[in-house]
Order: sequence, then C-alpha cells, then structure tokens
Amino acid sequence: MIKEFTNNPLEYVDLRSYQRNIQKHLSYLSNNLKKTAGIVLDIGSFTPMTEELIRAFSAISVVNTEGDLDADFILLGKPVCFNAVIYCHVMEHQFNPLNTLLKIKEWIDNNTQVFVMLPRRGKLLWDKTHYHEIDDYRFTKLCERAGYSIVSKAHKHQAREWWFYFTGIRPLMRLFFERMVYYEIRVRF
Repeated sequence: MIKEFTNNPLEYVDLRSYQRNIQKHLSYLSNNLKKTAGIVLDIGSFTPMTEELIRAFSAISVVNTEGDLDADFILLGKPVCFNAVIYCHVMEHQFNPLNTLLKIKEWIDNNTQVFVMLPRRGKLLWDKTHYHEIDDYRFTKLCERAGYSIVSKAHKHQAREWWFYFTGIRPLMRLFFERMVYYEIRVRF
C-alpha cells in the first residue's frame, strides 16, 4: 500500500461524522452477520472501527492483519478458519486488492461471510488518500477474478455534519454523489 494513502482517517474528517459512519457500518453488520459469535478477520490494522466492532459484538474475537496488503501480510494471531471477514474502507487504499482477496481464501470456507465496505463517489470527488475508487462493474470483475460471488449489495448515505456541505462546490456535490456501498461476497469453491 502507498504510505500516504494509509494516513489516519481522523486527519480528514471530523470525529462526529467518523463515529456516525462507524455506527452505520455496525448497524449494517448487526443486520447481516449471521453469527454473532466466532472469530472475525478485520482486514488492516487495529482502528477505531475494530474497537467498536469488539464492543458491539462482545461474543466475537477479532484478528487483524499486519504488513503490506499489496504484497505479503500476516495475521496478528494464529491462522484459523474465520466466521466472517470485514474489509472496511481499506480496498480503495491498495494498488492490488486482488492480492488480499486471493490470500484471505486460505483462511475462509464457503460458510464464511465476507463484507466489503467502500466509498462511492464521482471521479471529481475522489479523495487524495485513495489510490482508486471502485464502481459496481469493476468490483464485480474483481470478485470474479478472485473467485468470489456477490451475495448482496446495499448503499447508504455518507454521514457528515450538515454545515460541511456549505463549505464549497465539491462538498455540496458530495451531498448528492457520495455514498457508502456494502457488499457481502462469498468464495466460490
């Protein structure tokens, strides 16, 4: 991953909006995660999202990855078969998300739920910390190449403070064109 693309997200958004987006992610997961107990792989390093995931689902154990997701990365803990994988707002920071999708197949089975959460916005609104932003077509092709099927997809509005949208043309455009997309994918065996 590109070092400047992995900056702390708290540098770019206000804390209240960040926390509201985490709550949206947790709400989505609580409605879609089939088992509330087990071991979950959280792709990327330990973040406030990981902390909230542990707090919200006290019956789960969370394992994070360490290292460069575009090359070789390891699990912080013993490799096991995971009940779920959370890939939350990490893919857009990578050169090669295909590498990560292929590697996590070593630790999952056909019952493992894999949740991918991505931002969705027009190219004019791309964030400087993102290497790329993936639309539905490209995400479908990426999943096919990695051997996954898309089970479900949902869109939610990005949470920001109301005043943010009145700070310029691009922020106002975000009100209409910025979304978060949630995918549940499964590996094809």
